[in-house]
Amino acid sequence: MKVKPVIGAKVTHDGRRAVVMCYSPTDHETCEIRFANAERKWLNVKTLVPNYVAGDHVRHVGSKALKGRGTGMVLSTRDVIGFHQVLVQFFDSGESHWMDWRLLGQANSAETRITYRAIGKYGNAAERMRMRTLAKALSIWDANTGAFGRLDIDPLPHQLDVARKVVTSPQARWLIADDVGLGKTIEVGLILHALTMRNRCRRTLIVCPSSLTKQWKDEMRVKFNRSFEIYNRDFKPEFASEVRARENIIISLDLAKRPEHKEMLLGRPFDVIVFDEAHRLGVDEGGTRTERFNLAEALNTTCHAFLMLTATPHQGKTRRFRALLELTRPDLVGELAHLEADPSIVREVIIRNRKSMVTDAQGKLIFKGHDTLRYTITPPQKWRPWTQSCRPIFGRLPHWVTDGKSLPWCGDWLCNGDLSQTGLLLARGDRNCPPPPSGPSGTNGERESRTDAGRHALGRRLGRRRRKPCGDRYAAPPRSLFLRRGGAGSEDSEPDHQGQTA
Repeated sequence: MKVKPVIGAKVTHDGRRAVVMCYSPTDHETCEIRFANAERKWLNVKTLVPNYVAGDHVRHVGSKALKGRGTGMVLSTRDVIGFHQVLVQFFDSGESHWMDWRLLGQANSAETRITYRAIGKYGNAAERMRMRTLAKALSIWDANTGAFGRLDIDPLPHQLDVARKVVTSPQARWLIADDVGLGKTIEVGLILHALTMRNRCRRTLIVCPSSLTKQWKDEMRVKFNRSFEIYNRDFKPEFASEVRARENIIISLDLAKRPEHKEMLLGRPFDVIVFDEAHRLGVDEGGTRTERFNLAEALNTTCHAFLMLTATPHQGKTRRFRALLELTRPDLVGELAHLEADPSIVREVIIRNRKSMVTDAQGKLIFKGHDTLRYTITPPQKWRPWTQSCRPIFGRLPHWVTDGKSLPWCGDWLCNGDLSQTGLLLARGDRNCPPPPSGPSGTNGERESRTDAGRHALGRRLGRRRRKPCGDRYAAPPRSLFLRRGGAGSEDSEPDHQGQTA
């Protein structure tokens, strides 16, 4: 028995594309075909030629002896001794088989079903349509972010969003400025995986400080199964051809800026270049470019994707910050020249996530932080005269210490670790301050011993190093450790009892 093309088979007749619709009830060698312009015609099956090309979706129609394999996608076609065969990869099993074209019928792809709302005629057509739509959406998400790859990570929503934004942007050139601890390394790994899935990433260069080279190599290997070689550690090239032969390289920033190594890196273009700790690349406030900046600028012109990572892009230096933005996006130099007038241009260059806004997959904040509340305490009325009398003493405290004067009667309290009483005890040694209720006990030798111990303890509390003694006095610590004269709490300031405690 001869095999006839199944209903729905894609054919051509006289160069015109058509689909087999049905067979004649009287003559099984005659079938009705429908052309692309909706014209119908009855023809002999011997005059029909298959019209399958790579990428077409087909369905395998089974028989009593052979079960149908379901739907699949055409990979290739061939002609063997006059028999047309089609290589089909079936979706259910993942297997690929050469099939007779007459056993294959046309099947609508997921895009076609979604576009034309073709839900089919099955009893569970709605559920099948929903599952196909969901599968298509997930495949698009995986192509954009690589989230469903076989990676040893559990990415957070903000990391997937960064990867999606970089991969889908017309120019994959971004300054990623997430806060410390938000996983910029994982974001780079997701980006590399997604670009690889799209055949846009074959050679990768990571430039980072020398102390982070081993960490980058381990992270890429363990979490993303990507093998990197550390320049001048795993291999020490003598010729540029040795560098061109390698796909994934990690190099320290200060080594790469040297002319001999820089020339080797520029020998063959990289697809993706990553600069970690990018705030070290900027120019100084005078506009002078460093060797690191020149290295990044030279490499930027040779790659398709350029990523810079830093948690502190600005650092309070506007010129340096603008230089980083111009390095990332050289095509926006004109717009970035007016950065102060139009700061919104930064959104096209920087991707930044804050710890206070990062959530997990359930939408719960990961870093809860803390709330700072301010309470105003009003001291009792009986404390106010004593507080006013002690203000001049506290104002002269820095000058006592910097002049090398001893701190009387501090040993008892400082040796016990109670620095909060230092002000009270210092006030005891001032003639203008009301005398304490009772003086320190012990002999003069014991008092001097306690005073010396207090002096050493105070020095340790203030963070200063002990210096060589000059008689019984010690060199003074830097004045920056103390309040300025005339500041809050000095005798030159106006007394304010609001919020003061004894």
